[in-house]
Amino acid sequence: MTEASGAEANLREYSDVEYVFEPRDHSIPRFRDYMQTVWDRRAFMVASAEADLRGGTSGTVLGEFWRVLDPLFQALIYWFLFNAIRGKGGNSGYFLMVVGGVFLFNYTMTSLNEGGRAIQRSKGLVLNSTFPLATLPMSVVYRATLDLGPTLAVYAVLHLLFGGAIGVGLTMLPFLLVLQLLINVGLALIFATLTVYIPDMGKLLNYILRVLMFVTPVIYPASQLAAAPASLRAVLVLNPLYSLFVSYQTIILGGVPAAGQVVQSIFWAVILPVIGYRLFVSRERGFALRL
Repeated sequence: MTEASGAEANLREYSDVEYVFEPRDHSIPRFRDYMQTVWDRRAFMVASAEADLRGGTSGTVLGEFWRVLDPLFQALIYWFLFNAIRGKGGNSGYFLMVVGGVFLFNYTMTSLNEGGRAIQRSKGLVLNSTFPLATLPMSVVYRATLDLGPTLAVYAVLHLLFGGAIGVGLTMLPFLLVLQLLINVGLALIFATLTVYIPDMGKLLNYILRVLMFVTPVIYPASQLAAAPASLRAVLVLNPLYSLFVSYQTIILGGVPAAGQVVQSIFWAVILPVIGYRLFVSRERGFALRL
């Protein structure tokens, strides 16, 4: 067999597999098939998240202790502010509500701020590799979840030190954290897509997160909205984090979240990942052309 005929034989041997790249094809693969490919790369997501965690503290003396010290320093700042306003009606319940709210909101803020930029930050990987790109923003959400662990531990100590209320509603906290995880995944996928297709979204994201914090009951009691105009309350309720953080406040103060608030949180935890998945996966083929 000549060299030319051997090459033709090899060509015929592999010619039954054809790969076609169609950036304008917005079809959506089967959810089960796509998520299976994501799950198959779970080791990559875990390694990437852990590398980011180590990278942020590798050059410091205290190293991994910063994961605890950072939320602790934040808590001390709010403790100082709390004592500064104590004469104006401050109390330990309000202090714990603010600290807990800020800690939990930071979880979403990290997921959106870095998850929304995950595709752009990994431009080289996107252009030179073939893999489900949803692993990039989902890896960021996973890293934010790892960061949440020490933060919750610090808050638990503060809750006990300041005599925080402990009620039956505390048993619902793990369930609400799962809902927040799903909301974070959905929002991260949405903003990761928008950041690729809208050049200014990277800068707008900073302002969106600031607005989101103030329209979410994080540093103020949700009960204060009772005196707000009905039109403003209607807009705030459309915030996907509103009902979730109202439930968090209720638990911190020793109560049980209202069923209506939990149902609203479940709604957002279901609809946002669906929207995020459909938007992200339908546009994923064109990311390389936009970077």
